[in-house]
Amino acid sequence: MLLDGVTVLDLTRLLPGPYATLILAELGATVVKIEDPRGGDPARRMAPLAGGTGAYFQLLNRGKRSVTLDLGAPEAREALEALLARADVCLEGFRPDAARRFGVDGPSVTGRHPHIVHASISGFGQDGPYAALPGHDLTYSALAGLLAVDGDAAAPPRVPRLLVVDGSAAYQAAIGILAALVARGRTGRGSRVEVSMHEAALAWQRLTTPAAFVADAEGELAITGAYACYNVYECADGAWLALGALETKFWAAFCSAVSRPDWIARQFESGEGQRALVADTRALVRRQPRAAWLARFAGPEFCLAPVQSVQEALADPHVCARGLVVGDARERVLRSAIGVAPGGRSALVRSHATTPAPVLGADTDAVLSDAGVTPARIAALHRAGVA
Repeated sequence: MLLDGVTVLDLTRLLPGPYATLILAELGATVVKIEDPRGGDPARRMAPLAGGTGAYFQLLNRGKRSVTLDLGAPEAREALEALLARADVCLEGFRPDAARRFGVDGPSVTGRHPHIVHASISGFGQDGPYAALPGHDLTYSALAGLLAVDGDAAAPPRVPRLLVVDGSAAYQAAIGILAALVARGRTGRGSRVEVSMHEAALAWQRLTTPAAFVADAEGELAITGAYACYNVYECADGAWLALGALETKFWAAFCSAVSRPDWIARQFESGEGQRALVADTRALVRRQPRAAWLARFAGPEFCLAPVQSVQEALADPHVCARGLVVGDARERVLRSAIGVAPGGRSALVRSHATTPAPVLGADTDAVLSDAGVTPARIAALHRAGVA
């Protein structure tokens, strides 16, 4: 794979950092997860649990190696430096003051190891009035206005089930790391990559509220359900359909298929006329069960899909044909969303982490030994309780 030979030190925990390094592992990198010997990543104990271990931990840490090392202990500093000396990438997820206290902040690491790509995922970046504050997906979404956007203005805000900010930060960190590795290939020197969870949340506003950035924008946002052409509809059997006919050609095909060509010109009609069109479309779709509608709208001229449960989505014929889900009844794994054809080969490779998430500290001795730490020193670290 593309990142064969690249070693990543993962000093993060919970969700966004581990997700970022999972992406790198799926591209072929060797990921060494550094965990506190006193329990490791808190995600190991975060519900839902499966076999006593957090399901999120199991999913996001497949294919990695676990090394226990107390970053706050002076005795562990030499071992950490040995690992950094051999790593290509270091990703940390601490608040700025903690990163500096542990000596794993960007300026410190790149100052000691100029070759390394250092990346940080923090709540609010390395400076500013909020830099020292804690947070999670929900609080970053609240501050960035996402909770206000994703809901009804007349109803209380709701807790989103999709961790948009965690996922966004993970992908932005992975992209930044990959770009820095490309730059290192040209210059021989590493770079510092910074991702703020708050800014990762705020970035979505370019897609959710363009009127806040572009002067004189008029009309309701097309993707909020205000228009009939982009909405969800209940069928006669209680199942639902999602209509995504933003382009006129798709809306026209839908209208023609339901024998309402008079609706075509009303696609982006405003005000009461559009609300009436939404109501009429709802009434029409309720006349037949979902299967009947799917049969009628089969074909590339329609932009429409069933609203599926997670289980239905994983068993979808297209997902099966593409081989996107592997595993067994105990644990299923999604292959990487990134398809790669190494060396220009004709066939795409869509990898996945083939080994399960590691037992806490399972690889400590082997990884430290490979980094040049002597057996005597490793034994001393264990006796001191810092490894």
